Amino acid sequence: MRRLRVYTRILYWTSPLLLVLMWLQMMTGMGAFKGRLFSLLTLGLIDPASAGKLHAVWLPVATATLVYLHAILGLQVMVRRLAWIRRKAAWEVAVFALGVVLVAQFLVLYLG
Repeated sequence: MRRLRVYTRILYWTSPLLLVLMWLQMMTGMGAFKGRLFSLLTLGLIDPASAGKLHAVWLPVATATLVYLHAILGLQVMVRRLAWIRRKAAWEVAVFALGVVLVAQFLVLYLG
């Protein structure tokens, strides 16, 4: 039961971070193409070139890492709470293994 509390605590912290990262991802993606309006909206803090680099290089790693963490831990919580699942430990290991495979695929494709 202690792991469930840790999982939910991490889910609570990753949710607002994901909201901010997704907002940044959307803003910088559009900022790379709509430079004048973007510079006006950001008070000139970010130019279109920096927005494109931030959108294409830095934000995907942070966003994807948090998305995978949030999704895998959310599945862990779901597995622990569903009554019809009998072997909860086996399902928990399977969900964890799925998460490791997904993160490995992403990192190999992104960094390779």
